[in-house]
Amino acid sequence: MRLVKKIILPLALLLQLSFAQTYYSPICAAYNFSASQGDAFLTVPAARQIVFSGIVKSAEGGEIFADLSGASADCFAKKHYVKFVSGGLKGAWFKICANSLLSLELDISETDAAKISAGDEFKIIPFWTLDTLLPEGAGLKKSEGEISGTECAYVFKFSYFDFGGEMRIPEGINRAPSSVFYFRKDAGGGRWVLKGDPSLADCGGEILEPDCFLIVRTPENFEMVLCGEVFKLPKSLVFKNLGEAAQDNFYAAPTLTALPITALNPLIENSIMAENSLQNPEAGDFVMAFAKSNSAENPKPEKIYFYSGTWYRTDAEFKNPAPAGGDVLEAGEALVFRLSALSPHSQKRAEIVPEYAK
Repeated sequence: MRLVKKIILPLALLLQLSFAQTYYSPICAAYNFSASQGDAFLTVPAARQIVFSGIVKSAEGGEIFADLSGASADCFAKKHYVKFVSGGLKGAWFKICANSLLSLELDISETDAAKISAGDEFKIIPFWTLDTLLPEGAGLKKSEGEISGTECAYVFKFSYFDFGGEMRIPEGINRAPSSVFYFRKDAGGGRWVLKGDPSLADCGGEILEPDCFLIVRTPENFEMVLCGEVFKLPKSLVFKNLGEAAQDNFYAAPTLTALPITALNPLIENSIMAENSLQNPEAGDFVMAFAKSNSAENPKPEKIYFYSGTWYRTDAEFKNPAPAGGDVLEAGEALVFRLSALSPHSQKRAEIVPEYAK
């Protein structure tokens, strides 16, 4: 499948004019999918429209106090997130669990909560969902036959929110996506459905959290346009180890433009990613980079990066590693971080700074 993404608005002009006055800028991107037997990676560089801007008055644990005039109780709960645009958590986002007229309860760790201070500025933004990102299937081939989920397009996702509202990823390495969705057409128009669910429950509200990527497998060409807000901020990403051994973490390339591989140095500096060995790199920590489009289903990574005093690049077979400190990651690439440096059942945050956020 060949995927072409082009920025409709001139990015350089946006960064020069719009970012000069604010933390964020509107942007639109066009995606064109050409059908084949391959998979395409769909990343979402833009957030949905900001619905509220506020300033922290005080914070206590996972609750921040601010003037939310005009808000009703829990109107932001579970379907919105807070993005900090200043302070110790600048660039980080947190799901809103509950809200009142005076406070927001966040899904946040004790470590992160301790970084919130009075005066920190934040935005409240609705999550993308399957229905808002791909409304009515967005032109993807729908399932129409009596046997549901056949001869149609599929959307794969690795991360998810569990029944308790906590964001999860598959534990361990080399795991299959946690969920596969398709759009089922019916007399009422249709709905997004989880593959294998006999109830055919409506999954259109499935949350697509910031910085995730989707895999799209479609038998027919389709195109879409996505518009939203791009923040001139660092990307503050959380890396997890859910078990006792190595753990894969899944992120879209944290940038709208080319990102130097050296922007990942904070993972080394914060002991999130361990230095590797030139002799046996496949046994250590590394980053797999998947191109936006591929010629096969379940593709191998186009490039693999690991750190051994400097960054090295190798292929999917770990052959002929070469110094790659000057390489860049491209916008729209999907990244899988295979990490063993983190302690079991722990997580750490790293700040990655795109060029336009400096």
